[in-house]
Amino acid sequence: MALEAIYKPSRRLPCNRLTLYAEKVPYMDDNAAEAQAIRTTKKYPEDISQCWLAAIIESSEDAIVSMMLNGTIISWNESAERLFGYSRDEAVGQNISFLVPSEMEDEQRDINMRVQAGDHIKRFETVRIDKTGRYIDINLTLSPVRDAAGQIIGTSMIAQDITTHKITKSYLKELDDCNQKLAEFSSIRAHQLKGPLRGLSYLSSILQEDYAEKLGAKGTERLNVLVALCQRMDTLIDNLFYFSKLENEKSAVQNVNLDEIIKDIQQEMRSVLKEKNARIVIPHLLPFVTGDKARIADVFRNLIANAVNYNDKIEPVVEIGFLESLQTRSGREENVFYIKDNGMGIEPKYHRLIFTMFKRLPSSVEDNKSGTGAGLAFVRKIIEHHNGRIWVESEPGKGSTFYFTLNRKEATGAPKLTGHKA
Repeated sequence: MALEAIYKPSRRLPCNRLTLYAEKVPYMDDNAAEAQAIRTTKKYPEDISQCWLAAIIESSEDAIVSMMLNGTIISWNESAERLFGYSRDEAVGQNISFLVPSEMEDEQRDINMRVQAGDHIKRFETVRIDKTGRYIDINLTLSPVRDAAGQIIGTSMIAQDITTHKITKSYLKELDDCNQKLAEFSSIRAHQLKGPLRGLSYLSSILQEDYAEKLGAKGTERLNVLVALCQRMDTLIDNLFYFSKLENEKSAVQNVNLDEIIKDIQQEMRSVLKEKNARIVIPHLLPFVTGDKARIADVFRNLIANAVNYNDKIEPVVEIGFLESLQTRSGREENVFYIKDNGMGIEPKYHRLIFTMFKRLPSSVEDNKSGTGAGLAFVRKIIEHHNGRIWVESEPGKGSTFYFTLNRKEATGAPKLTGHKA
């Protein structure tokens, strides 16, 4: 019996039918009993391999062109039509130089000489002209085509349109330059603002010390407000300067022991933890990570301090942990750290806002806590520099959990993950 597999080719492919013949043949099974099996034989057209090759070329998303040694085009696929705008009938028989800008003719001659010498040219960025006269940024890959005797008889060319990639790359460079200039501007302005502010703060302190009695209670109160505002402005300028440093500085990458960092932070915050009656709990040892040790410490320090300071419970509890995998609204995240508290919580409408520079929650939510609104912006920037991201899950009255990812690396000699409390 005959089974027919019908192949519907492109208008340019020669083959259109493949016939399969099936017949019963005897074979011996394990019990030496004769059995029947189906053997399929294939009857291909003689040029079936060329047919499949032509199908692959025709369906490719890349423009694929073949040429004789003198540059005459002998094949031109559909992607070449889309890229350059010329139909196959228009292109075949033409010399490939009709796509080359006049100012790049020397480049094309050099390419021809290299391929004829047997060189393979991979991902060569250049420019070609389409039918409308528009210049197209492309990646070229060219290879010599050899006959059965190994003689070079032509050239194959694969062209990829990288116009969008180049435009995007240019925009990103412009954006990076703008960010660099903005960071430099912020740094310069921070230094410039420090000068007059120091003078204002110094004079206010002198008035406090030497003229408090003459100012009276109301005058002293107003002067105290002025001193506090100067101190707050000084902190804001420091934050602006720090943020600009995050944009410019190059990270000192190393293996980082997070458990040591947490212990150091606990030691720094010992008096605050005692005053707040707060506990830090670490269910398991944390893995090593690769990154800037000082900046990663800033991330944990800031998040831990927030979890303790913005907490309305009699006994604040801060849990620090690590998850191999976590299902989130946007998909599954791998290697996730978290810092969880039992504090006052955050309304969902503020979940994105809190990570922007100098954005604070309303005083009614913060219960008059004194912060600049820069800390979480620092945290987000540092984490992004470590190819990670940060987000929060929280509801008012139910505490908050800050999740973030970092470039995790299992270092040699890293501690075994076992549970402990701090």
